[in-house]
Formats: sequence, structure tokens, C-alpha cells
Amino acid sequence: MEVSDVRVVPDGLERATGRLVHGADDGVLLLGREVAADWTLVVEIEGTTGWVGMRATVLASLSAGGRTAVSVCADRTS
Repeated sequence: MEVSDVRVVPDGLERATGRLVHGADDGVLLLGREVAADWTLVVEIEGTTGWVGMRATVLASLSAGGRTAVSVCADRTS
């Protein structure tokens, strides 16, 4: 997903909350973790860049070799 700085983020929930409340201008925050054997969940906080996880090239790469890739988004304004 074109991640440039992969690292452990123990305060991920707090970072995500801060970005939702105050906004951010330093790129997209992707939080990911393994949820079961061979299953990883990635949450993308900001959609102002066009939802990285919906790009055809990203989904094609993630689903290569018979893997399954799913992209879900919610646009809640209220």
C-alpha cells in the first residue's frame, strides 16, 4: 500500500482519534495488524487522498497469487 515508514504504533488509536478530531496534513495513517492466520486488517483513517486501499493497482497487488483483498469505506458526515 506504498507505506514508507512501517513501525509499531502502540498509540495508534490515540493517533487516529487525534487525526479525526484535529485533521492532519502529513500523509495518510494506515493502521494494520494480523487478525487471524493469513488475515490482516488495515484501517485507513483519511480519505482525502482518494482512499489508498481502493486503488486498482493496490488491490491487484494485494490479491496476487490467489489471495483475497477487500476494500470497504464509510463516509459518515453526521
